[in-house]
Amino acid sequence: MKYFKLIPFFFIFIFLIIGSTKAAESNNKIALLNEKSDFQLYVPNNPFLDQSKVIIKDPDTLQLEHDEKISLVALHYIDPHDDSFILSITQHKAFNYKQKIDIVLIEPDGEVKEFVKEEEFKPNYNTGEKVTINGHEGRFEKLAGENSLGGILWWIEDDTYIEFHTQVLTKEELVQIATSMIQCTST
Repeated sequence: MKYFKLIPFFFIFIFLIIGSTKAAESNNKIALLNEKSDFQLYVPNNPFLDQSKVIIKDPDTLQLEHDEKISLVALHYIDPHDDSFILSITQHKAFNYKQKIDIVLIEPDGEVKEFVKEEEFKPNYNTGEKVTINGHEGRFEKLAGENSLGGILWWIEDDTYIEFHTQVLTKEELVQIATSMIQCTST
């Protein structure tokens, strides 16, 4: 009978080890991203996101295998209980960053022309509500809809542009996560 009481603790212990291993693998990949990025990468240090799954959306795995510098990182945080999307964090250099814009042009005769335009990134301080994150000015833009949660929050931390996207977190929750962001350390 004594052994049956220990079995649940054994499985909890194994679950914690597996969870810790997956978190460590994720942290190693993020540290590798930081090493290969041409900007300083930041990560949240917030208990709300500690149990979240982290998916590296950009760059793709093939880019990590090459020696070229990575100019943009997008991390998605997913709820581990129901696999729902919580938050996207996109980062790149704040200055001297060329963004690529896909353009689809439909001519009057119906001909479709597609091309990519590259232009210098410039943050737009004329939109959204002014917010301060760790002493830095940024902007929050609420999602459309009277009762909707979420929105876009962005600011510049040192030379890194950081942008959050969510449909489930409030402005206050986003600001709390944003103020917890710390510099990622390399492996």
